[in-house]
Amino acid sequence: IDNFQNIEIFISNSVNAQICKEENFSKIRVNFWCSLFRFFGLTLIEKIMNLFDKMIESSSNTAQQVIAAEIFSGLLHSLKDHNFKYMTECSKYLFPLIKKLIQNVDLEFHSIWFYAFSTSLTNFDPRRFYWLFDYMLESIPTTDPIKSERSISLLSDIFSEISFSIVNLRNKLSDIIYKNLTLNIQTKQTKESSALSLLSL
Repeated sequence: IDNFQNIEIFISNSVNAQICKEENFSKIRVNFWCSLFRFFGLTLIEKIMNLFDKMIESSSNTAQQVIAAEIFSGLLHSLKDHNFKYMTECSKYLFPLIKKLIQNVDLEFHSIWFYAFSTSLTNFDPRRFYWLFDYMLESIPTTDPIKSERSISLLSDIFSEISFSIVNLRNKLSDIIYKNLTLNIQTKQTKESSALSLLSL
């Protein structure tokens, strides 16, 4: 970790190894990142977040998004056995990126990020991640109906997959969707999409 350039080279090689239009999300690489985060902890998280931030820019390509999603999934997976104090420290680095991701997710990358979240959280007790879910809900844009619709669509899929049995969580998202349905600035298309997201819950 002291020579972070090795990590940068590995990430660059992982991106370049992806075949255009055949990019694949690898659970093997997710497990690799999970092991690294568990071993090096906050030291690695702090160093890698700036690099991760660049990989989820709107100008990034599919290969970069896939590798970024694998890193992100590995990070979430690594939090399974940590105490709340550690996760609070981790959230200082994680929250700004989650907000950026949710508010700017492109439809082209929707399935990538849905898979990243569901892969890392599906088999865990979702109640351990209320702190994360609450922040994800708070990150939904409120002034841009297009971005709001995209965020809601992604979160509806994620929450339906990983926390179907938690009524409070579904109710919070439902309330947000209802509010969006009543906005005059919404187009017919975004209202229909919001309604479908509501039905999916």
